Amino acid sequence: FIVLGIISSFSLGEKKVSVKNKSILQLNISGAIVERKPKMDFNLEGLGVAGFFGGSQKVQGLNDILYAIQKAEKDDKIKGIYIKYAPVSAGYATLTTIRKALEDFKKSGKFIYAYGNTLTEKGFFVASVADSIFLYPEGYVEWNGIGTTQLFYRKLLDKLGITPIELRMGKYKSAAESFAYDKMSEASREQYSELLNGIWEYVTKKISESRNIPVEVLQKTADSLEISLPEHALKYKFVDALKYPDQIRELLKEKSKVEKKLRLVSIEKFAKYVRAEAKKHKNKIAVIYAVGPINMGEGDYKKIGSTTLAKAIRKAREDKNIKAVVLRVNSPGGSALASDIIAREIELLKKEKPVIASYGDVAASGGYYISALSDKIYAEPTTITGSIGVIGLLFNFTKLTKEKLGINAETVKTNPYADMGNTLRPMTEYEKQKMMSLLHDIYGDFIAVVMKGRGFKDSVAVDSIGQGRVWLGKYAKNINLIDGFASIQEVIKIAADKAGIEKYSIVELPKFKDPIQKALDDFLQTRTDNIIQRYLKQFVAEFNDPRGIYMRELFPEIE
Repeated sequence: FIVLGIISSFSLGEKKVSVKNKSILQLNISGAIVERKPKMDFNLEGLGVAGFFGGSQKVQGLNDILYAIQKAEKDDKIKGIYIKYAPVSAGYATLTTIRKALEDFKKSGKFIYAYGNTLTEKGFFVASVADSIFLYPEGYVEWNGIGTTQLFYRKLLDKLGITPIELRMGKYKSAAESFAYDKMSEASREQYSELLNGIWEYVTKKISESRNIPVEVLQKTADSLEISLPEHALKYKFVDALKYPDQIRELLKEKSKVEKKLRLVSIEKFAKYVRAEAKKHKNKIAVIYAVGPINMGEGDYKKIGSTTLAKAIRKAREDKNIKAVVLRVNSPGGSALASDIIAREIELLKKEKPVIASYGDVAASGGYYISALSDKIYAEPTTITGSIGVIGLLFNFTKLTKEKLGINAETVKTNPYADMGNTLRPMTEYEKQKMMSLLHDIYGDFIAVVMKGRGFKDSVAVDSIGQGRVWLGKYAKNINLIDGFASIQEVIKIAADKAGIEKYSIVELPKFKDPIQKALDDFLQTRTDNIIQRYLKQFVAEFNDPRGIYMRELFPEIE
């Protein structure tokens, strides 16, 4: 009955959205912020059901946020923006893009106020743009720097009798380390340390500029855990005043000049409103989203499928009304074969119309491979990119099956290596050599694509910045991995200029179907898999190149 009720609720149709005069746009820096939210996504929190993105937290689309802020700047009905901050699940590049949009909005002369009861590093990074920041009098402040934690399963696998076989081209290629080792390698620690320090330097610099707090003070207070209570935040000018929600509502009513009911309009509602009011143009710019790990086959909002994305790229190439393409990449990579299939379609598209790549939080390994042939590449200073390298990851279950479970495997074959890749026997040194030879060839292909797309003169130059190393956007520009810094909105304008068009509509690709069924599938999976099984299952599913070779980088979330 619940499922029928959910489905029937969508059959009633959508009401026309209206926005009243003297409204305030409410931006929630909380929950999960993804590249784009499924049109039919719904929140099942009240039913105790996992949502489409694997959890019950509120999901927002970055595309809606940016579009709403951009249109609110010139809409007379919107008097200002109210940022409601809380713990947020989003990368720093995503937050950088939102922050830049808010900076542009301020040029209109309209106000921005920020308020919440839990001020974290990410929330403060965005809220620092506001004219005034307020905090709940009994609230909480988290200001202690950023970090990342990676789990290592080697000892667990040893206990289970599972032997991981890691093959890699590039000493920094760390995607399989969680399974191959019981601790972080020095090379991996080096690059993650550089990434974290680079992001922290950018974040503190921007906050310092907006709040007029010296970077030295920001660093010192983080080192000493000196700011945790609202009174501390007020003392060090992190916030301008401590207020209760009713006081904030009165302040917003006064600011928007309404006498009775405060008129707050959500990002989602306002984005829907301005899209309905927008004029449709024959000329179009296609934004093709490449989000998530790269796999063979079909994809969805959370993962890239070679078949699905290649089809979307071909559709953009064959549609005469689409004058330019923005390839929006937010991916750590995945299957080498799938990446090459997608890169080929980009190469064909580029011959017929402009292709500009726009990077989100991560465009690494296969994520970089699929976009390296674009005419131009733009990222945020806090984007993680690069990881030009290749890995192979296989597992040997012999000890588990034979010694622990008492299962014996017998093989009959026509040729010595007919069962190469068999997980129920050890891999021979000769087979490892053959696999390494294949990895070497694919690494050479990766380097060749980067040379062709980025104009490097020789493979040595690419290898010197490759070796699987990841780079922060602000460093990637200096080594020619990207062309500059720009938000996706700015990249769309760049694409339009390159195509020679002034007026255009935006079309988002690929288009996906049946998110309700996907949500129900996710719900069933979360109820039947325990955490370790689910992690291994997800990892293997993401690394599903039939040859066992991947262009992938594993990124624990930076908090």
